[in-house]
Amino acid sequence: MNQQLSVMIQSAHYLVAFTGAGVSTLSGLPDFRGKNGLYNNPESMKIFDLQVFQRDPGFYYRACRTMLYGDHDISASLVHHQLAILEEQGRLKSILT
Repeated sequence: MNQQLSVMIQSAHYLVAFTGAGVSTLSGLPDFRGKNGLYNNPESMKIFDLQVFQRDPGFYYRACRTMLYGDHDISASLVHHQLAILEEQGRLKSILT
């Protein structure tokens, strides 16, 4: 880790982490825009359409089955572990993703 960043983190009293999809993809979770992402599904916009959900909730669950209940190998990434350490130390107060 960059020495200056390390010093800043160690001296901070209140940390907020801004994360993105990369944290989860490191863990084996699919993202939305990547090569195998949800948005590659031609009907992806219907997945988040409230009217479609109200008409047929099953469409959402069928389309998102793998993402929600997937059969992928998922485990916490290095980033998750480091964030957990900062949280256990009482310094990480929030994670925004």
